[in-house]
Formats: sequence, structure tokens, C-alpha cells
Amino acid sequence: MLILLLISNMLNTLISFVFRRRKITFLLGFASLLITTGLTFNELTAHNDVMILSATDFIIRHFTHGRPVIIILPGSTGNIKRNSPDKIFIQEYEFKMSDILLKNVNEQTYWPLYVFCCYDTTGTMPDNDKLYHSYIIFIRSETGGDASSNIIRQLKYLKENYLLNPRGRFLVVVNSPTSDTPSDVAFRVLNAAWKYLIVDVILMVVSVPLNINNSNHLKSNELIAPVIDLFTFLPYSKEQNCSNVKSITHLYGLFPNYTEKSIPKKINLLPNRNIKNLYRCPVKVSTYHNPPTIVDTSSGGFANCTGLEVNVLVFILQSLNATVAFKIIPPTNGSFFGTYANVLSDLDSGSADIVIGALPLHEILYVNYDPTVPYFYTPVQWVVPCPKPSRRWGTIFKVFPLSVWLCIFICFVVVIIVMWLVASSTEHFNYSSVQYCLLSAWAVVLGTSAPKKPQTPSVRLIFLSWIWVSFALCVIFQAFFTTFLVNPGFDRKIKTMDDLLRSGIKYGYTEDYGLVADYTVKTSNLKKCLDPNVCLEYAIKYGNYATVSNTFHTDYYRAKLSWHDSHLRVCTMDDDIIHVNVVMYLTKGHPLLQQINEATKVMVESGLMEKWKNDFMYTSRLHSLLANGDNYEIPEGDWNSDYFVFSLTHLRSAFMVLVLGNILSVSALFIEVIYCKIHFRNPVRKPVRYKRISHFKRRLENSRYRFSRYR
Repeated sequence: MLILLLISNMLNTLISFVFRRRKITFLLGFASLLITTGLTFNELTAHNDVMILSATDFIIRHFTHGRPVIIILPGSTGNIKRNSPDKIFIQEYEFKMSDILLKNVNEQTYWPLYVFCCYDTTGTMPDNDKLYHSYIIFIRSETGGDASSNIIRQLKYLKENYLLNPRGRFLVVVNSPTSDTPSDVAFRVLNAAWKYLIVDVILMVVSVPLNINNSNHLKSNELIAPVIDLFTFLPYSKEQNCSNVKSITHLYGLFPNYTEKSIPKKINLLPNRNIKNLYRCPVKVSTYHNPPTIVDTSSGGFANCTGLEVNVLVFILQSLNATVAFKIIPPTNGSFFGTYANVLSDLDSGSADIVIGALPLHEILYVNYDPTVPYFYTPVQWVVPCPKPSRRWGTIFKVFPLSVWLCIFICFVVVIIVMWLVASSTEHFNYSSVQYCLLSAWAVVLGTSAPKKPQTPSVRLIFLSWIWVSFALCVIFQAFFTTFLVNPGFDRKIKTMDDLLRSGIKYGYTEDYGLVADYTVKTSNLKKCLDPNVCLEYAIKYGNYATVSNTFHTDYYRAKLSWHDSHLRVCTMDDDIIHVNVVMYLTKGHPLLQQINEATKVMVESGLMEKWKNDFMYTSRLHSLLANGDNYEIPEGDWNSDYFVFSLTHLRSAFMVLVLGNILSVSALFIEVIYCKIHFRNPVRKPVRYKRISHFKRRLENSRYRFSRYR
């Protein structure tokens, strides 16, 4: 057929040279085209029949019923001249094949069909946020590599319009005859598909029968190439199909004897692509220096890093028998968000397969990238100064709340007044005055004996009731008072943002937490935080600053403290600001996502991640102690344990109260002595007769009362 095409072109050139007029040239060229195309039209029609039947059979067997099928038709290429009659014939042939295949698929009524042309710029479908799983791509193959450029243009069109799902199933049909070998076409097309991470792809190549004795696809008893060749490739195989396709798989060939016009069912067109072994293929990882999760250890121009996240990634890739190729992104002058953007841009450009670096699981990111299963969880919290221990003097008043103290005082006053009113006329003189009632009631409160017991039943009832109340209060007070002497407790804790604003403590956070910790209330106490470690030091060690940090970074800071500061506590607000799930991000549709997710699930569910975290903190602690050269002698009081030695220090407040009471007693004694000396030195004469008469009357009444009672 190529010989006939060459003869027709030579004939057309010769006639056009002889006859200079355009009309004669066109008529003679069209006549020569009819000669050549008439010879090949029957052959192409037969090939067309085999192609359509094979493609329809593949679609029925491997496309899920009910799901939409995206069909991409080839657009016109720039190197096709409009006045080239043979090219016009090829295009008509391609469109005829596409129409017949669409008709056959549509008659099955199993799938909704969406047909596009890659040169169509009228816009995308209104529901392009859906995830599609079935694709049919028609491409044109010509000498010079146009097949790969055609499929790249079509895949780019799908990606730009958010229609491309690399994990879907693709049927690529090269529906035009070519002079290149089918394997050459397959190499170019499958390499272009692998650039877009398409794995489940079947390539159908139409080859016009040529009398070539050295064809790679000949049967042993035939010297004719197959009509249809089916190709695919296996990524990360032994043939090192890593970044480029170096080996393709020939699945089947339909030959021109036409005994089989469809693909036999025993032929597995979609071999298992469950990647378990990468055969040491490199996986490109992009990250940045972010201690402690990512620590840059590059040297000698060789990029390398370590850290908790790096250890996790290396463990996963080693289980897949892969090698890691790191790329360290230099930090930007601004916040970490600029560094995040630079790292993620490597996924867009294809220079990285995976990016790591404390990346959060966020809806803005997983629209354009594929996140892994979260392997690390950390809440973001306000780290505030811990409350200081209360003074032991204040423990006396902390036993009961203020309302109980007021109630006790009111009861004490009421008992004194009632006792004095009831006993003023009939009771002993110890209860006939207010001061004597006060001393008796106070003696009961202190647990000592009263100078004289009441005589009348009414006063005795009041006195006994006050004894029981005082006994209950004393038991409770002594129990709690002893506890508070040992552990007086702490001052009020900062629990909310309002408490922080009222406390007057300076606070701030780095720009990375500005989006999650930016409050509308601004005060003069807001101070910008430049170094998170310095801010944590002010908050934990000195207690004069509040900042925002995640729990992992806070624990790491505590692990790096010196030996004598290891007992310092970390206090946070009651409510977390946000919960962060740390993930890795892969290129959209990357075939390694499923394997990485499976390994991550096993790692998290088995507790390996928690163990590695604890080991990481313990190792950091040891390195810090060795680097600081601390003195490991423990001073008295540095142990933060659950038991203690009860000493005189804890009873200091009790002894202070005792000393104060003794001072008051001695002072009262001296005042009485001085008063007596002054009083007897200058005695004042007072009438005594009335007092004696009233005294004898009271004794007479008391004797009568006792006589009548005991008689």
C-alpha cells in the first residue's frame, strides 16, 4: 500500500509540473487519490470491523455498568494540511470508526456517554467535580511521534477541566494506520500516559498489513502482521519501569484471518497491578527543615534528612523495597505557609512523588493532592503559665467558702445573744453577762472546757446544741486544715481567653498560628512571637508569657530541658484551638497511595507510631542531658513525687497561729496587771449597800429554788 501511495504522489507531482493550471492539477490529483484509496478502502473497512468489535468487547467486560464513560476524540493537528487529500481521507476514516464504536456502545445502554474533543474550548461539564472511572481516548498516530503529542494534549485537556482520574481505566485507540511498528507507537503512547500516572491502560494499535518478514509479532507459520495489537505496561516492575516506561507487555494480537474478531475471555487484559515490590525504584520526596519532625542532615551536596516523620516514611518505603531520593526546599523569609506552597509545587511540576513536613489534613489541599491516612494527631493549644502555689496562711480561709464562714459567724453571734437573754435573770453570773457568754461559746469552739456549766434547762439546751455544731465544724476543719498545710494548692488557673486577658499576662504566637489563633480582641499585652522555643521557655520556665503550640512540639521542648528543670509542668487552657491530623501528600492519582495507606494503617493500629514517638522523646532527652553536661545530684525538694516527708515546714502556719495566740494572751495579762495596779492605787469609793442587798436577794431566791426542787 505504501508503494501505491508513493506512486500516486509521484504521478500527482509530475502531472502538476506539466499542467500548470490549478484546476487541472486538482482534478488529476483527485483521480490519483481515487486510484490509491480504492485499493485500500476494503482493507481498512475490514480492520475497522475488527477494531470496533474488540473495543466493544473490552468496554463490556471492564467498564462498570451505570458509571459515566468519558470519550475523547482527536482534534486536528497543526501539521495536517487542509489541501492534502490523503490526510483528508485518513481523518474521514478515523471519524467513521469513532462513530461506529460510539453507536455500538450506546446501543448497549449500560453507560452514560460524555463525548469531548480536545480542541473544544466551550467550557467543561457543570458537574465536573465528579470522579470518573472509565475513559476511551482516540488518538492519531503518524510518523514522527505525533501519537504521544496527541495523547498528551488530550490528557492535559482532561486535567485542566478536572475530568482526569488517573486511577480510572483507560482504553486508548490508535485508529489510524501507520508506517511505524506497533511497539514503537506503544512505547511513545504508554510513556505519555505514565507521565500522568495512568496505570490501568490498554492500548489498541491498528496496523495495516505489510509484507515484513522480521515482524516481532508474527506467528511461527505466518508472515503477516496482526490487524490489532493490544499493549499495556506494568509500573515498578523488574524491568525498572520507574520514571519512564522501559518495557511494555504485548497482551494479544488479532490477525487478518478474521477467525476471531473479538478478544478471547481467557486473555487477562488488566493484569494485577497491586504493587508490593518497587525493585529499588527511587521515590522522590520533597520536604524542608522543620525540627524536630524533619531535620536537614545534608552534606557534600547529597540531600538527606532525619526526624520522626522521615523515620516513618523510610519504614514504609523500605517495606515496599524502594529507595528514597530527598529534595530539601530552603525556607522562605515569611511564614511556613510560603514553604508549604513551595513544597507542594513540586507535586504540581512532577519533580516529587511525596511531600512531608507536618502537613495538616485540610480540604483545600486534598482537592488537588492525594493525602495519606493520618498517622499522627496533635491538638493546637494555648500554653499558659501554671498557677503558683498558694500561701499556707491562706489555707485557713480555704477550708470553708466565704458563705460558710459568714454563716458560722452569724450562728456564733446568735448563740451568744440568745444565751445571754435566756440566762440573764435565772442563770449563774457566768452566763448573765455578754462577755461571759462570749468566752464560754468561744471555749466550746476551741474544744476546751467552759468555766461553769449552765444550770437551767433552756440554757443547757442552747449550750448543748452549740457543742454539737462546734464539734462537727472542728472535725471538718482539722481534717482539711491538715491537708492544706501539706499541700496548700494553687492559685486560680487560666482556663479561657477571657481569663488570660484579665490576668494582664503578655501573650503572642508565631505567624504560622495566626490563622487559627487570631482573636478579635486586641490588647496592649499582645506581643509578637518570633521563636517558638523562646516563647515556650517564657511560658513554662518563667511563667510570664502565654503562647500557642501543638502538643508534640511542647513535649519535645520539655524533653530538651535541663535536668533540674525537668519537673516543670505544662499548663494549657481547657479547650483546644484546633485538632491537626498530620499526613503526607502525593501527586493526584499516584499508584503508591494504596500501598502507603495500608502500611500506615498497620503501623498506627499496632502502636508502632506511639512507640517511635516515645523513643524519639527519650533519645532527645538523653542527647540534651549529654550536651548540657548537667549535674545529676538532686537537691532537696527537686523530686516531683507522690509522697513527701511531713516536717516542721508544713506546720509553720500552725505554729505562727500558736505564737500569735500566746502573744495576745501575754498582752492581755500585762494589760490586766497594769489596770489592777492603777485601779488599786487610786481607789474610787462607790456605794456598796445596794450591791450587798441585791446579792443577798439573789442568793435567797436561788436557795428557795433549789429547796423547792429537791424537796
